[in-house]
Amino acid sequence: MVRWRDPKSRSNQGLTVATLIEAETLKRLLCANGQSFEIAQHAILSNEKRTPTVAEVIQEHIDLLIRPSSGTTKTYRTMLDLHIGNVIGYLPWTSWITD
Repeated sequence: MVRWRDPKSRSNQGLTVATLIEAETLKRLLCANGQSFEIAQHAILSNEKRTPTVAEVIQEHIDLLIRPSSGTTKTYRTMLDLHIGNVIGYLPWTSWITD
């Protein structure tokens, strides 16, 4: 659950989300936009319409690994930075999906 104080009504608000990542994202957007849920919601919806890049999908995979060692995470991020990020990381993920 993410809780905040609405800047217009000054009332406490809350929203239950499915994952910790979604909660952290909503919290960052609320903090960056003066606790305005309308602005945060607009940013989330705009981002959902955008196709993620290859690098973003790989980074999400790394972030979702279950109990990786710190060395594994560091190695994967280094490989992403050195071998994927500047080569194909900027391409939309959908260009890699085949039917």
